[in-house]
Amino acid sequence: MTTLKESITNLYSCVLRGDLEGVKQLVTADFIDHAGRPDTPSGLFSMVVIAAQGITPVPSMGLTIDDMIEEGNRVAVRWSLEAMRLQERERGPVATWVQANGITIYRVEDGRVAERWAAISV
Repeated sequence: MTTLKESITNLYSCVLRGDLEGVKQLVTADFIDHAGRPDTPSGLFSMVVIAAQGITPVPSMGLTIDDMIEEGNRVAVRWSLEAMRLQERERGPVATWVQANGITIYRVEDGRVAERWAAISV
């Protein structure tokens, strides 16, 4: 049986690999994203959109899971991210260093992510 922490670790791995089919297998059909923008679709498609945004090609990206805590049916993840992002400008592409960190809480139901709350600092 997969632990809740393993489910979340698998979700992060799928996102980083760009495995959207894997993401779909790890999220409930009625997934609720409490941290999403108002124009983000609801349900499973919401997590697919989050995952697709997270895998936008960047020259270098490092995601570190700093802490992962499981309590009941929830998993809290404190994470940090560093990436070099290319942005198109009039004179050509410009590389920008991006650093972010956050805390994301997931509610897991039968091994699949059912809800997400997040606080992110860029």
